[in-house]
Amino acid sequence: MIIARIKSLLPELRPSERKVAEYVLAQPNLTTGASIKMIAAAAGASEPTVIRFCRAIGCVGVQDLKRQIARDLGRLTPEHHPAFAPGDPFQMLAAALCDQAFSSVFALRHTLATPLLGHAARRLAASSRIWIWGFGGAASIAAAGAEAFTRDDLPARASSDPYVQMDEASAATFATTALLISLEGARTGQSEALLAPARLVKAAGGTILVLAPSQNPLTALAHIALALPAADALAPLGSPAPRFAAQLLLDALRLGAGMARAQLSPRPAAAAGA
Repeated sequence: MIIARIKSLLPELRPSERKVAEYVLAQPNLTTGASIKMIAAAAGASEPTVIRFCRAIGCVGVQDLKRQIARDLGRLTPEHHPAFAPGDPFQMLAAALCDQAFSSVFALRHTLATPLLGHAARRLAASSRIWIWGFGGAASIAAAGAEAFTRDDLPARASSDPYVQMDEASAATFATTALLISLEGARTGQSEALLAPARLVKAAGGTILVLAPSQNPLTALAHIALALPAADALAPLGSPAPRFAAQLLLDALRLGAGMARAQLSPRPAAAAGA
């Protein structure tokens, strides 16, 4: 990781190069979109110094530095995200939101690589009923996901009403799948409200599929749990990471379920005389 490399080399850099290093460490989000002139001005250094700094840390040049920082942003912890003041330009906030979305995609690659994704898609394809439940920010994601599933002839319906969810759960069978979406990492009132109908579905032999951060209590009840990245509480204007990841996962599940359903369907008989 380039961020870790810069930190380790910081004592060995020249004082002028250290200024550039300190700016890059404090503002990695902004560095990825800045020109060499902007980096030099922000760090209080010259453009040749920025180039020397890049070479001192093993980068070919400024573009290589920015590319490596952008790659690292997918693994940065909240302490690396810059703080924002109310008077900061909107462009800075928008750029940070883009970085957060990039981080969610990077983290999601690990979830997409798991065989659980294929198991979940096949289970959805074999379901006679798919209920997609969520509250708060997850409610709109659930509604959009159910609409997309329906367009692909998957029997899905979304609900964010706890009474409706309990009614649906009471009619669950072994062919029912409850897809629960929670953007919260810890135990909250929203996750607590989803536990009761989920237990009814599970008791009836149905499948519980959960999209939530790994710390969410719903994952312990799930037959299949697909991890969302946890929200960054320090992110400006809220963290888009779990929302964006949930939407991408729903799209992947919809496409996978469609493919699995096509494989399960009997092939049409060959035309006579063919």
